[in-house]
Amino acid sequence: MNISAPPLVSIIMPVCNAEHYIDQTLRSIRKQTYQHFEVIMVDDKSTDNTPNILKKITEDDNRFRLITNRKQVGVAQALNLCMQHAQGKYIARMDADDVMLSSRIEEQLAFMEAHPEIGILGTAAYHISPANKIITAKRQLTEDSAIRFQLLFFPPFYHPSCMYRAAIIRDNHLAYPADVKTAEDMVFWREMLQHCKAGNLTRPLLYYRKHPGSISHRLHALQTKEKIALSEAYIKKEFENGVKEIDIVDLLNLLHNGNLNKKMGILRPLNSMTKFISLFLKKNADASPFMLKAIACKWLLKTALNSNANSARKACNISLLLARIDYSLPFVMHLLSSGLWLSKAMFFNINRTGCHD
Repeated sequence: MNISAPPLVSIIMPVCNAEHYIDQTLRSIRKQTYQHFEVIMVDDKSTDNTPNILKKITEDDNRFRLITNRKQVGVAQALNLCMQHAQGKYIARMDADDVMLSSRIEEQLAFMEAHPEIGILGTAAYHISPANKIITAKRQLTEDSAIRFQLLFFPPFYHPSCMYRAAIIRDNHLAYPADVKTAEDMVFWREMLQHCKAGNLTRPLLYYRKHPGSISHRLHALQTKEKIALSEAYIKKEFENGVKEIDIVDLLNLLHNGNLNKKMGILRPLNSMTKFISLFLKKNADASPFMLKAIACKWLLKTALNSNANSARKACNISLLLARIDYSLPFVMHLLSSGLWLSKAMFFNINRTGCHD
C-alpha cells in the first residue's frame, strides 16, 4: 500500500539584529504541533548576537538552515533568497520578532490541503508588546473578493502569518520586488492573486509584536508613501479608463494619512469611493456589495472620527457618509454583524437632518 509522505512546509525568515526576540521566535517554531517542516533563515548582515543564536539552532536541529549575507540586501531580496532554497509544498512566512501559536502550521496546512484554489492564507493575530503583553486581537477579511478589494488600498494579511502554495511561486517565477523597500508584500500578493485565490483564518495563530525597532515603526512615513504610490499605479493599471473620473490620489492620501481636508470635506472622497466600488463590482461579479460598502464605510468613518472637526461636524460627516454609501437597514445590520462598526452607541446619536458639507 502506498502511503504518501506528509507535505513539507518551508518556513522562511529574514533576520537582522533580532537578538532580543529571536530565541522566543525559534522556540515557537520548534513547538509546532506539525513537525514536518524546514526553516530557511537569511541573516541579513546582523551586527549583534543574532548570528551566534542562529548558528546554535542549526547545530541543535538539522531542520534549520542558515544563509549568511556578506552585505545587507533588505527584506525583499532576503525573502527571495529564502524562497530559492525552499523545498516544501507550502511556504510559511515568519518574522524574527514574532511568535507562532503552536498549532499555526497544522491549521493552515489543513485548510490549504482542503482548499486547492487558495494560494495565500493568512490568519488573525494577537498584537503584543515588547514585553509579550497582549494588546489586542485583530482579524482580517476572509473572503477572496473582499481581500482583493482591501489589497487595492491596504495590506489584507499579517505578512508573517502568510502561507503560500509554493507551486504558484515556482511555476510563475514570482518574487518579492527588490526595488521596493517597505511595501514589498503588497506587490508580491498582487502578483500572486493573478494566479490563485486568497483567504484568512479567523483564529489568531500569530503573536504580532509592536515595538520601536520594527520596520513599520521606524520607516512609517516611507512605508505610507510607498503604499500610496504603488496603489495608485496598480489601480490605474487594473481599472484603466474607469478611474479617470475618480480622484484616486486624494482618496489614497485621505485613507493613509488619516486627516480630513476641511476644503475637501467628506463628500468628495465619499463620491470617489462609491464610484470605485461600482467599478470593482463590474470586474468582480461575485463580490458582496454590502461587504465592500461596509469595508469602505469603516475606513472613511475612522477618518471622519479622527478629523480635527468639532463633534457636530463629525456627526454631520458620519451621517452623510452613511446616507451616501448606503443607509438601508440591511446595510446597517450587515455593518453591525460583521464587526466593522467603530461605535454602535454612536449610531443612535447621529444628527440625521440638515447636514451640509
